[in-house]
Amino acid sequence: MDCPRASSSSSCTSIGPWDYEVFLSFKGKDTSHNFTDNLYAALYRKGIHTFRIDDLRGEDIAPGLLYAIEKSRLVLVILSHNYARSNWCLDELVRIMECREEMGKIVFPIFYHVDPSHVRNQKGSYGEAFAYHERNGFGHQTQRWRAALREVGSLSGWHVHDWFEADYIEDITHVILMRFSKKILHVDKKLIGMDYRLEQLEENFPLIINPLSNDVRMVGIYGFGGIGKTTIAKVLYNRIAAQFMIASFITNVREDSKS
Repeated sequence: MDCPRASSSSSCTSIGPWDYEVFLSFKGKDTSHNFTDNLYAALYRKGIHTFRIDDLRGEDIAPGLLYAIEKSRLVLVILSHNYARSNWCLDELVRIMECREEMGKIVFPIFYHVDPSHVRNQKGSYGEAFAYHERNGFGHQTQRWRAALREVGSLSGWHVHDWFEADYIEDITHVILMRFSKKILHVDKKLIGMDYRLEQLEENFPLIINPLSNDVRMVGIYGFGGIGKTTIAKVLYNRIAAQFMIASFITNVREDSKS
């Protein structure tokens, strides 16, 4: 597929299973000529292939934009004062959060001079935006928009409000590079009978281990030899490793410790 009409930090080439490493979701009126431009330039200098669409958008999400969201490894959502005023941005956010749920997409919010609680609860300028949408006949869509904002507003990210913006941008690029330095473990794509077990692990994992906590936790996967315990551990590692600053996978501990 050709590159969608947008700015990207290099040509349309595939990076592993992705076409882009980072997708920027933002309201151009608020940030395109300052914070987003500077962030995009910083990502470019680090060699991070980034998708950024300009602010000239139609009424419906174009297939090319959906493709770019799905084929990006990580999404930065820049939640600014007027972000929720845009139907386009809200529809885009809904798809981003669906990809997080369905594909394990890494999503980081950047609260750009807005209170994260206003995003989560649609207060302040976000509450005003929803009143505007409801007055203009979009009340039937607000439920899914609100759900997406509640979800993204509850994620760990950056609150840009009191440091120099350059310091935030440096920290954001550093964290992204750390995430991308992690290697994906090889797992056979044709796995049989693993889905149910993986679903159970993924459902319970957030209750056991919080990536933002400093606690030390241990999770045991037990069963007879040869039933796929290591394979399940590898798949789970690939899905959650990006949530942590440092991650490693050590195999054959018992065997190696005896040698």
